[in-house]
Amino acid sequence: MKLDLRETLRRLSNAFEMLVGLLMIGTLFIGFAGLVLDISPAALIGKPSIFSEYLSVAATLVIGVEFVKMLYSHTLDSVIEIMLLAIARQMIVEHTSPLENFCAVVSIAVLFLVRKFLFISQLDAPRDAAILTKKRAAVQPQDKEGKNDGAAQ
Repeated sequence: MKLDLRETLRRLSNAFEMLVGLLMIGTLFIGFAGLVLDISPAALIGKPSIFSEYLSVAATLVIGVEFVKMLYSHTLDSVIEIMLLAIARQMIVEHTSPLENFCAVVSIAVLFLVRKFLFISQLDAPRDAAILTKKRAAVQPQDKEGKNDGAAQ
């Protein structure tokens, strides 16, 4: 009973997560279409500051794409990547003070250090490795004793 409830809740949360991802993809397509339709070379020539608005929308769309990737991949790497993009977007698009720029640079440096030295990709790998192992076992022929036929993996 208790396991059935947990499994039901897990499935419902996964379904809700997929629904949010699909809604995000739809929103991203609409946002991309709006960006393409809104770009006007004449307006850029007349008022070059409009480029900053386009850059802001484009960076937001990229962060949205990374968010969708984070929803379906469930890896630490995708979380760090979306944080990097969000900080970089804030620093590039917004007109911030030198202190805020310094904090953003330090934040990005810390995230790169975490990714390089503290991130253990094997923590994310077991789920992927288990799926890959199951696929390989299903594809490889079995002999009469139930062992693989000696094919290298």
